[in-house]
This record gives sequence, C-alpha cells and structure tokens, in this order.
Amino acid sequence: MYKLKFSSMISTIFFLTALGMPLDVRAAQEQQLTDKGQATPELLKESKKVFDDCQRNRMRSSHYDCTCVSKRFMEERARAGANVSQYNILVDISNECFDIPKAAEYALESCMGSGRAAFALSYKDGTTFEEFCQCASRNYALEFQAVDTYVTRNIMSGIKTKSLLRCQTPLPGNKNVYKRLDQ
Repeated sequence: MYKLKFSSMISTIFFLTALGMPLDVRAAQEQQLTDKGQATPELLKESKKVFDDCQRNRMRSSHYDCTCVSKRFMEERARAGANVSQYNILVDISNECFDIPKAAEYALESCMGSGRAAFALSYKDGTTFEEFCQCASRNYALEFQAVDTYVTRNIMSGIKTKSLLRCQTPLPGNKNVYKRLDQ
C-alpha cells in the first residue's frame, strides 16, 4: 500500500473530489489523515463506500450523520489496520454519530403514518393525534440519544414502540405505564 503525501491542499482536494467524496468528509479526512500520511487510496475508497452504504440505507441515514460515520470509520480503520473487518469497525463506532433531529423527524413521520392504532388505545384526555405524535417523536429522540450499544432494527423498533407507549394517556389509576422522558 502506498502512503499519500500531497504537496498542496489543491492536489488533495482534487484527488478526493475525483473519488466523489462530499466536501465536509473531504475536509475532515484531508485534515486528519492525509497530513499524517495515513490516507491510502484503499482507505479513501473504503471510507467512501461506508458513506454511500449509509446514505442508501433508509434506517441508517435517518438516524446517523453519514459524514460523521465515514470520518470515524476512516479514523478507526487507520488506527486498527487492514486485518480488522469493516463490520467490526462499524459495530465499534455504532453508538457514535447519531443525528438526533433526523431520528425525531423519522419518528414523527412514522407515527403520523402508522400511529393511529396506538393513539386509539390511549385514554382520551383531549390530546390530539398530532400532539400524540409530537410526544412520541420527542420521546423516541431522547431514548435513541441514550443508546450505548450496537443499534439494530430491533433496537430501533423497541424504542419506537416504547415512545408510543410513553405518550399514551393511561387510564386513571393504571400504574403500569412507561414514564415519559420529555416531562
């Protein structure tokens, strides 16, 4: 493998632009790795693939900052070396780079699309469906932000279910409820 050493920032930007990397990823990668002589063509290509895979995956791109994931992957790959699998590196950094506003937006859209059943089971206290979904979105984002493990679709689904349950108004006297996180 060759180590890249560029004589000027222009040649670095030209090289990364040729790979089709977003500007903010380019700047971070150029700053942290090229200056250290660690940005190999293979590393840049693999980092771009991680970014592209993140962008194509609806669940990932709606919960993570793909630029951050690509940058962190590149840092960890440079540190860990080629013998560590891409999957293991992604698992190790999976509780980083959350995009909480996008996760809340995902939860709101999901609730507005399929949350009527959960709302219908709720004790009616004057809360509108839109207010219910706003509550579910806030609680989803707050719980998602606290995740400290590898995030799978099952974990996301569990967080979504709990966020809906947290926002249902319990029947008077019912003590078996999830505590709301936004109050």
